[in-house]
Amino acid sequence: KAESTDTKSISFEKDDSAPERLKRLTKSRRTDDQHVSGVHSDPSTFEKNFVLTVDQKEYTITEIDKVVNEILNDNMSDLEKYYTLAIWANKRVEYDGDFWSGGYDFDYYSHQWDSYGCMKEDEKSVCAGIAIFYADLCHAADLPCRYVRTNPEYLDHTINYIPNINGHAYYADITENTFIMSENSTGSFEPNIDKEFAYITEEGRCLDMTYDYREEDDDELYTSTFIKDFYDVPYSDWFNEYALHKNTTKRFGAEYVEKGSGLAGTHYASYKTTPSQKNVLPDLWFLEDFYKDPAAVKATILNKEFDDQVLNIRGLKQSYDCDTIEELEESVRQDMSISYFPSSENGEVVAKTANLSEGNDYTMECVEFDAANHKAKIKIGSAGEYSGEKIIQLQLHTAVVTKAPEKVKKLEYDGKKQKLISPGVAENGQIQYAIGNEKEPTGEFSAIIPAAVNAGTYYIWYKAVGDDTHVDSEPQRMERPGTIARKPMECFMEDITIKVGEQAVITPEFDVDIPLKYTFENYDEDIALVDEKGVVTGLKEGTASVFIEFDLKYESSNYAAPDTVSFDVIVEPGDPDGITDAKVKLSKTKFTYNGKTRKPKILTIKGIKVQEGTDYTIYMPKCFGRSSKNVGSYTMIIIGKGKLTGVTEATYTINPKGTTLKKLKKAKKGVVIKWKKQSKKMSKSRITGYQIKLATNKKFTKNKKTINIKGYKKSTTTVKKLKSGKKYYGKIRTYKVVRGKKLYSTWSKVKTVKTK
Repeated sequence: KAESTDTKSISFEKDDSAPERLKRLTKSRRTDDQHVSGVHSDPSTFEKNFVLTVDQKEYTITEIDKVVNEILNDNMSDLEKYYTLAIWANKRVEYDGDFWSGGYDFDYYSHQWDSYGCMKEDEKSVCAGIAIFYADLCHAADLPCRYVRTNPEYLDHTINYIPNINGHAYYADITENTFIMSENSTGSFEPNIDKEFAYITEEGRCLDMTYDYREEDDDELYTSTFIKDFYDVPYSDWFNEYALHKNTTKRFGAEYVEKGSGLAGTHYASYKTTPSQKNVLPDLWFLEDFYKDPAAVKATILNKEFDDQVLNIRGLKQSYDCDTIEELEESVRQDMSISYFPSSENGEVVAKTANLSEGNDYTMECVEFDAANHKAKIKIGSAGEYSGEKIIQLQLHTAVVTKAPEKVKKLEYDGKKQKLISPGVAENGQIQYAIGNEKEPTGEFSAIIPAAVNAGTYYIWYKAVGDDTHVDSEPQRMERPGTIARKPMECFMEDITIKVGEQAVITPEFDVDIPLKYTFENYDEDIALVDEKGVVTGLKEGTASVFIEFDLKYESSNYAAPDTVSFDVIVEPGDPDGITDAKVKLSKTKFTYNGKTRKPKILTIKGIKVQEGTDYTIYMPKCFGRSSKNVGSYTMIIIGKGKLTGVTEATYTINPKGTTLKKLKKAKKGVVIKWKKQSKKMSKSRITGYQIKLATNKKFTKNKKTINIKGYKKSTTTVKKLKSGKKYYGKIRTYKVVRGKKLYSTWSKVKTVKTK
């Protein structure tokens, strides 16, 4: 059946249960054990399918196969199959906002990063898990599909990438109800179409990008390479070598870099390729997707070895009230069932469950019975075609915890005592609790539910205390400690209105009287100036957005610093008789770089002689560089003081230092030019290159030729295609490109040469 590609964008049917659009990660007040950012940068995020139990893998794989067989048919085109699976996955899975919650709250983690989380009953997941699930669905249908991370500069998100449907590349964003053709797709198949990488821009458009590598030293383009080049590289090798930049001097070009949201930008985006496996392992799509070493697992299954990845033992109790070996063996036989998944048929691995029977496939016997210490061991041995054994330890006459206690979530300091956990349940005894540390309980065990007043982390231990006929169970520590979060302080800050040239002091107020240290961030420096003391000065008419950032080091034990607070500084027109936009006369407007700070004196403003400190103050905007030392153009903001009101500005330039023309050597219809080699101090940060001029007269107007030499390391060049037997005049100067504009040094002294 012909593929249908009539439309470039296909929207899913409207579904009220569809997940809301993801937002970029925001700051979180969660403690480190609750909040982990940069999960897309962690390879383990994309390996959660590998650590599922045998039961969970069996359920997920068989259910995926069932879905694919029910909703797809051979009459569908590939596009219809991809789209049908996308609609089904989108309608089935609910986005888990509690788990994401502006970060990743692991109090709520329950398989949101694996396919089981999308297939099980509550069907909640996040973008990474949904993308993995959709890839697994496609692989089960023999459809190539990869999951990739979008550029987090625009949106921190995981989507699916389909390299070729009838010559077109697509991305499928199941979370966001989008299945769209890549903008770079063409009507006919291009060999490189599947090498391109789709990501979403801030406006929601899809672009195809490749990665560029650039030299670490000079940021010049070194070489280009496609992600496709890494498809055959083991994922761990790719991640360590390129994503984390280990063992390499190259880095991603800034335009395409996928910096993760991990600590200090050290984590980089991960990329996992999951092509169709049927070309590699016929009918075994699930081995690659659910097992870290699929070849080894395949061999294990075909050899029918007892292995924890495929052997599933169900039904055993934690403790047995048995007094003899015979009694224990009989009880275990009644409770236990053993199965094998995946299994093998006719020498091939299949996604089917093999239920094993005692005698034919395995043996069971008690190999240790220690009544004094209330312990026993049983051995599951192999029989028939199976090989290997499994030792299982059981408790005897021991109280057991049948339901573990759970931490109470989202506790926040309120000055009152709060219960840290919900109670557990014990059998043949009573469950009791104790406070401790990570390694051991330090307090007395009691049936009283642990509670606390102050914010902090509390390690809680529990055990089942036996009745008259049962001994106590071993103490266990709760997997997640109880936590009471610090209460965020509130900051109250109103907008400020001032006139051009006027000043005001920022005075935030707080609901709790705790000393805090904070700084100010202002992204509208052309409108208002804010110094480190919170003094704001109006520069020109308009509205500036100012942010108060709080130093977390100054938080108290029970109160957290407020989140970032923003307010507006509204600047109104100033005194019409002031110095606003007035003409400024400087002592000098051009300087030559000498490694020191260069700044001119202000002689007059509006024709009036002025004195710094008395009549005005100077502010250097950071966008131009507050230390006027390097080559560049600098703007001084001049703020009136005393009798002078208003704001004006003046600009001056620091040009690069020139070089010396050493020699012009004649050549056949050409000239060899040599100039003084630059020292290390005159590096690329001082000089971008050189400009040479040649002409046949002193005024450089006849037969003139201009040569631009890029790079500061060169000290010689040859100019060809000149007139033969002519006298040429030559001179040289340096230049530096600053914010797209070339700044030149003065010309060197002129030298002459006669060509051959």
